[in-house]
Amino acid sequence: MLALQCAARCETPDLVAVDLKSGEATVVVAGGTRGWYLEGGTLVYGTTDKALFAVAFDPATLAVKSEPVPVLSTVTSSGTYGIWMAVSSKSGSMIYLRAAGSAQSALVGVDRSGTERTVLARPDRYGGPRWSPDGKRVATYTVGPIAHVWVHDLAADTSTELTQGKLHIRPAWSPDGTQLVYSTDSAIMVTPADGSRPPSRVPNGSPLIGNAVDWSADGKWIITDGCWNGPPSSQKEDVYAIRVDGLAPRRELSRLP
Repeated sequence: MLALQCAARCETPDLVAVDLKSGEATVVVAGGTRGWYLEGGTLVYGTTDKALFAVAFDPATLAVKSEPVPVLSTVTSSGTYGIWMAVSSKSGSMIYLRAAGSAQSALVGVDRSGTERTVLARPDRYGGPRWSPDGKRVATYTVGPIAHVWVHDLAADTSTELTQGKLHIRPAWSPDGTQLVYSTDSAIMVTPADGSRPPSRVPNGSPLIGNAVDWSADGKWIITDGCWNGPPSSQKEDVYAIRVDGLAPRRELSRLP
């Protein structure tokens, strides 16, 4: 698993690969922030100067095999270490929020050849875009004091608001595309992607000060980052797995320095 590792205030971040069995973290790109591994041996990663680069990468040895090649320099990011408003599929197609002077922007997709296409033309405060597993829908959240989770059906040209409340952020699709997990200011929540039922709280998903990040491949666990039982200033942020059905205690996957 790729993760961001940094010390206090995150002034010198590194992109690391975490062994989920041992919890050992290996630095892959010094100064890297968020990363995506693509089929065929390519690693795309962000940096603190808000640019995206690609390198040849060997996942078996965790070794970078080439010099970095610039990919994009117009992607919106937030925070001192680059919370990227972008996500890539395994094949290399990427959707991202184009940086602009206005807080509202369109959502743009780019394939591995660099060809761009508009995914969502209507300007809005899109955050955390995520492709559905079938590539037909995009989940986002609205960036601002009130943040809601949305699902955009690209073929039907419809947008459905799935949550109500103050802060609902960083949606991630279940492997079968039927559910989304997202974070609130006090809990980890799961909701049907079609809005057919109200959202439900994930057992053992609080008190987490952090965010849901993704699902395990079998759909039984949710991967989170953050701190438990205290503010981030009082402890280090770690990576955890939470059982969706609550039938097992949470597991600490990595204790990053």
